[in-house]
Formats: sequence, structure tokens, C-alpha cells
Amino acid sequence: MIREVKVICLLLLVVFNIHGQEFSPQQKAWLYKVVKKSSCLNSNIGPYFNYSGPKPELPDFYSFNNKLRDKFETQLWDSIEYRIVNSPESLNVNWDAISSASPGVLAEAAVKLTLWELYCEIKSGYQENPQFSINTTARYIYDEMFKSLPAVVKSGTTLKSKYQPIFLDLLNPSLNFIKKKEAFTKINKVDAATQKRFFEKWYRIVNQIVEERSEAYFNILCKKKIFLSGALLAVGEGSGSSGLLHEYEDVEDDNTGTGTGKGIGLFTYKMSVKKNELELESTTETEIPLLQDQPTLLHLSLWGMDGLKKPLVVIERGNKSYLLFGGDEFSPDRNWSKGTSYFDFLEEYQERKIDQIVNDLNKEGGLLSVYERESDNRNKIQAQIDKLNLEIDSINKLKEPSELAIQQRKNRNEVNLSNLEVKENRLSSLQKKISIEYQKIDKAEKELEQKKDLLGENIQQWVLEDSIFTFDDGNMFNMKTQDLIIKDDSSNIDKVNVRLLAANYSIYSDKKDEVQLYINITEGVELPLEKTNNILIQDTILSKKIYFNSDEFSCENCFNQQEKLKLQKFAKEVIEDKKEVNLSLTAASIDTLNHSNIAQDKVNYQSKKELDRYINSRRVELTIVAQNQSYTITIKGFTDAGNTKLSKVNSELWSVVKEYRNKEQSLNPALSILRVKSVLSNLESVMGIEFSEAKIQVPILQKEIKVQQLKEIK
Repeated sequence: MIREVKVICLLLLVVFNIHGQEFSPQQKAWLYKVVKKSSCLNSNIGPYFNYSGPKPELPDFYSFNNKLRDKFETQLWDSIEYRIVNSPESLNVNWDAISSASPGVLAEAAVKLTLWELYCEIKSGYQENPQFSINTTARYIYDEMFKSLPAVVKSGTTLKSKYQPIFLDLLNPSLNFIKKKEAFTKINKVDAATQKRFFEKWYRIVNQIVEERSEAYFNILCKKKIFLSGALLAVGEGSGSSGLLHEYEDVEDDNTGTGTGKGIGLFTYKMSVKKNELELESTTETEIPLLQDQPTLLHLSLWGMDGLKKPLVVIERGNKSYLLFGGDEFSPDRNWSKGTSYFDFLEEYQERKIDQIVNDLNKEGGLLSVYERESDNRNKIQAQIDKLNLEIDSINKLKEPSELAIQQRKNRNEVNLSNLEVKENRLSSLQKKISIEYQKIDKAEKELEQKKDLLGENIQQWVLEDSIFTFDDGNMFNMKTQDLIIKDDSSNIDKVNVRLLAANYSIYSDKKDEVQLYINITEGVELPLEKTNNILIQDTILSKKIYFNSDEFSCENCFNQQEKLKLQKFAKEVIEDKKEVNLSLTAASIDTLNHSNIAQDKVNYQSKKELDRYINSRRVELTIVAQNQSYTITIKGFTDAGNTKLSKVNSELWSVVKEYRNKEQSLNPALSILRVKSVLSNLESVMGIEFSEAKIQVPILQKEIKVQQLKEIK
């Protein structure tokens, strides 16, 4: 007991001493890696890290050999980490700029840093001699988990040598749940309940360390103390995923050479014991308290998902629910990224297990039509029997009835009765088959309703403006920061329920894609939109995305007939109301939401340019909003990561736009300028209004260009 208290105190001391100090060179190196390899972090705070050290050159195989590329990238980051640790001056960080970022983003950075550091610490225990004897955290975890081992593997206070490899597997931060569960099978008489207690102890220790350290790191990044609370969730079959930073263990490593994603063993699964078998639950959820008298910022970060399977996070507050679909980033828009979502699963379930059976029952030659035909035949036979019986009755009433005539009719009825029995049996068989099909439908409908119930009672709809999704009730989701902002209201509902739903591989199987989620809540929220009573929905005149082919910028017919009529009506209102029209034109260049790693996406451009995230980046977003005293027209142009050649630009236009380029993004700023100008010109043509003083802002270059200057070029 004395030793246990000492170790816990050492752990707390390590965390406590971090407060008020800057990160060590090693932690800075890890933080730089975490930020640059995380889409949301890189787009929000990545520019505030300036690494001036050398980077290995990209080899020829980089763009097409996935296995070698992954190995090279790991070596590249190991090299950068080594350089920063030994030459701290090679990494310059603007901590002031970072502290002004979204608290949710900073919380994600703090937690990812903690998880990566914890992964490295546990793994270092394998390299120590003796193992797990030096690093304080690794030793603490070793000692605590030893207490949860069954007595059969112990000899007093030590571990029996033959069980040492098994225990090391159970401690491996990169070994998946299935493999750890298999390790227990090598120990005799270990029941499922004992296994469950072991894993629950592991999750408690991991969560304790993550909670304490991440809060300390979060306060350093924020430069002040801000409330933070979070949870680590995992769902799937326990087979593993791509891990924290899409890095994999080296299979040649003697100790942890699993080849699995690094750190996949650090997330919390919901477990249950069924028939003395430890099983993972198909869904997992947690309750999170909301802040009082102020908005709550709820931030999400996803790890390890399959690129073709989109998990779904359902956030319920009372009877309202907010749906966020996973991908490279979360989005309330199920079509934002490519892949199969829970909604697609529900639709396929409806189609295959209900609609298809109904169609098969009702189609020509289906059971219902066969039953109807057989029933008609049965009725005809019955009618013939009834007719013959009437004839027999009539003959019997004659003074001299003909026995021959009666017998003939009875003989015919015997045949009819035999046929009737066949038809009755046939109909009975058909009824059973039809009944079975309807039972399948009833069962599927009940199961479908149960699956739909997981989405919540009142799903909130949304509108999109400038990367902000505003829900029906005024709460908002910021795509750039991945923050859901829940405003304090009069409902007295002081908590939300967060449910993680993995995508099924098939409607005919319970097997699910593996996915891990980190979710946190923080305070210090500034509302990104000052709209409190949902006026955005009723005042949005037009919201549209216009897509372009690679390297193209011309949009001669951007609007359909219905949109043209709406714009012409809007133009008439502008002229009659004499309201001010505010024009916001932005050439945003490469879309960093879809291209968090611009350099890598440039290298992979030819092989990946037809992926959804590349296609979705080649766009212009147009919104027209009516406000109390004015109208606002916002046009924002984007490009994908490929270096544009501007092949369709004439020499006169080239002489102007060639000034709008930089080293990282080449001529992409110029391409986004031309796309904005093309949409604006088409808008002016439809409305019959010219915006002669319009200017296009180019934030990446801190420049602007007059639209009139571009119009004067033929």
C-alpha cells in the first residue's frame, strides 16, 4: 500500500509541475507532430508552428506505394522529432496566436498530446531493463494492472515467468481488444467477469491520466484556466484501426511488433458478459453535463475510421438531437464526405428487409398474386360443387328422379371435392409462406424503428452559411473548428447524451467498423454568428454551391431557371426597397477543410483528384441573405490542392493574375479569383445589376483585386 501511494503521488507531481511552465522540447516535438498530422488542428493552429530544420526528400515511391509511404512518413517524423529535441530552436511556436484559437481545438491538441505521450511512455517500458522499471507512469500502470490479474498467474507478489509474455500483451497500447481477449485464453480458468474487471481497470487508469494531464496541457495552450471535461469512446468489434495518427507499429519490433495502429488500445469500449463470454456493445454513449448560465462548446475528434465507413455521433438534449456524420471531419451534412453512413445503412435496411419483401409479395407471380389466383380457382371449384348439389336437389324433387343423372353429378363432385382439397392445401401452404414473409416484415420494421430511435426523437435540421451550420433551435456547428455550440436556454435541461454509432459492414451482419472518438466540453465560447432566434432560415434568399472541373473557372450558366426567377425577384426588391447591398467576395484558394496536408495532397493529385474531397474543393459558395436594413451577398471561391496551370487564360489576363500566387499554393489563389469573378458576372447578368466597385479579397496573400480590372480584359 505504501508503494501504491508513493507512485500515485509521483504521477500527480508530474502533472502538477507542468502548470505554469512551458512544454519540454520533447513535448513540443510531439505537439508539432500531433498538430501537423491532424486535419482540424493543422487547419486551425498549424500555421503557428514554424519548423526550420531539415526534412528528408520525398522518394520516388512516395505517391503510389502506400506501405512504403507509411514507413517513410514514420521515419520522417522520427527524424523531425529528433531534430527538435536536440535543437529546440528549430521549432518556433507562436503561443499567443495559439491561445486565441477555439478552446475545443486546443482541448483536442492537449488530449492528443497526452495520448501520444502516454503511448510513448508505456512503450518505453518494454525497452527498459528490467522491463517497466524506470519510467514512472509505465511502472505505475504495470503495478496497478498486476493487481487485477487472476491469482493463478502470480507467485506471491511477483508474476510467474511463463505468464510474463501474456501480461506484456495485455499492457501493449497498440494491441487490439480481440488480441488482448485471446491472450486471456492462454490462462486457465479465467472467466469473462474477471476479464471485464481487468479491462475496466485499464480504462479507468488511462482515463485518469488523460484527464489530469490534458487539463494541464490545455491550460498551458489557453494561457489561462478554462473548464474542460471529456471522454474517450470506442465502438466496433475490437479488431483495431489506423490509430491515433495513422501510424502503425513496426512488425519487426521484438516487443510490440503487432503491425497495428499505434495507441489503439487506449480507448474505452462498453462491454457486457453474455453466457460467460465477454462481448463489446454495438453502440456506446455517455452523458455530459452542460455549463450553466453560458454557452457550452462541445468539440469532437475522430480517430481510426475506415475511409469508406462514416460513423455517426448523435447528441441529444431533451427531445432534440443533433446528428454529426464522421469523415475527414464531422459535418451535419451526410453528403459532405464520401462513404457509407448509418443513414445509408437504415435506407438499405428498409429497402432490402422490408420494401423488397413487400415488392416480391405483390409482384406478378409473387405469393399474393399466386394466392389470389389459387383462391379464385378454389372459388370456381366450390361454385361448381354448389351448382351440382343444387342440380341433384332439383332432380330429387322430380316425380321420377334419374338415378343415373344424380350419380353422374355425384361423380363429378367427387372430382371437384378432390380438386378442392388440393386447392385448400395449396392455399394453406401459401398462407403459411405469406405469414412467414409478413412476420419477417414485422420483425424488420420493429428492428428498424429501434435503430431509428437511436437517432433521437426530434432531429434538428440546419442551414449552412460560411462553414457554420445553424440548427432549427439556433445552436451551431462550426466546420472549421469542429465545435458544436449549445446555447444556454430556459429548458432547464442540464446535460446532453452523446451516442457513437459505427457503420455496419452489412445489413445482414452485426459486424461494425472500428472507430474511436474523443469528445470534450469547454467554456469560453464566443458565438460565431449573432443570430439568436433562427432568422437565418427565413431570411436566406439563396444558398448554392457551384462546382468546377479541375483547372477551370468559367461559369456561363451557373443558375437553373427556378434560381434565375428567384434572383430576378430579388433584384426587383433591391431596386424598389433601395436597401444597401453588402458584397463580400473572397478568393480562399486551396480549401483547407478538405486538404489539411496540402503538400501531401499535391503529390497525390493525379491518383486522387477524382475523390470526393478533391471534387468538393473545386467550388464557389454563394449566399444571399436579407437583413433588417440591408442585403448581404457572399461569394467565396475555393480550389483543390493540385497546382493549377491556368491553361485557359489568355496573355492579357495572365499578366494580371500571375501576381496572385505564392510558394505553397502556386497559382491557386489566382484560380479562385477567376472562379469568384465568373460567378459574380453571371449573377450580375441574371439580376441586371452591376456591382462596379466590387473587390475580391485574397486572404492568403493579404491582397485584393478590383473586379472591374478583370472585366476590362477581353
